[in-house]
Amino acid sequence: MLIFPVWLDNHAIIENAELDELFCRGYIERERFCVSVSNPCKRFLLLELFIGSLSTICNQCVENKYRVKAGLSVFDLTGKTAIVIGGNGVLGSAIATGLVSHGAQVAIAGRDVEKAEKVVSGLAEGSSRAFQVDVLSRSTIAEMADKVIEWAGTIDILVNCAGVNSKTPFFEVSDEEWDRVFSVNVKSIFMASQIVGQHMLNSGGGSIINISSVSSGPPLSGVFAYSASKAALNNVTQYLARELAPTVRVNAIIPGFFPAEQNRKILTQERVDNIIRHTPMKRLGDARELQGTAIWLASDTASSFVTGALIPVDGGFTAMTI
Repeated sequence: MLIFPVWLDNHAIIENAELDELFCRGYIERERFCVSVSNPCKRFLLLELFIGSLSTICNQCVENKYRVKAGLSVFDLTGKTAIVIGGNGVLGSAIATGLVSHGAQVAIAGRDVEKAEKVVSGLAEGSSRAFQVDVLSRSTIAEMADKVIEWAGTIDILVNCAGVNSKTPFFEVSDEEWDRVFSVNVKSIFMASQIVGQHMLNSGGGSIINISSVSSGPPLSGVFAYSASKAALNNVTQYLARELAPTVRVNAIIPGFFPAEQNRKILTQERVDNIIRHTPMKRLGDARELQGTAIWLASDTASSFVTGALIPVDGGFTAMTI
């Protein structure tokens, strides 16, 4: 049995018949303190719920035209659809797994559809689908978004997780390499946010989550083009937060050091040792440690007043000096 407090929106009007219906359906065993419709100050319920009935009662309350803000359900993504571009990579697949675990349907989008299918096979049956996308092509991004809408009906969450790194020294970076890094790390986010963001505006809401880097500022040594591109992404994130508000929220996660495909060549043992010395948590991150922040930012309830934020998940790396 759960003893559970439920806060009610100021505009809620609860009739006894509605509460009776919840009792009859077996969602509530007993109410300790009922809301007084005549006294707005008494808008607090303490309910005894059956284990497992939390999401059901919240959905039922919505159906009955009054909203419940329940502390344990603020991260519930049931009924939401997310696209994770780059969801076939290490960080993207971990974030996708977290979103699915909290009830979202997730489109795993990537250039390598076989890798995307492998991610899907590891998730709950029916919770996800693989989609092919070339992040450098506006037409394939638009086509992918249309297919996701055809599959799920809408897009509520966009996670821009595609990225490429570069360890080429400054004086050896070619125009072509510079353009490639910026095309993947910045232009692709611009195009995806423009295409999916317009759908979100038209449908009345959404959350865009960009994956940046601790190298966005101050920049790390040895990754000039990458650092500059991630600094640009932070700027894009904050601009879009203003541009798309109040309907769509736009935020960025700034991961610290998480071993992944794009940085394996850069994370030499010497560099790892230097990173750990500069990280208060004294270790590298696990990709699953990005899930909580992504779920928080994806939830309209949990992060309803959060936009334009750049959230470090770095073990304290950016807080460290000497």
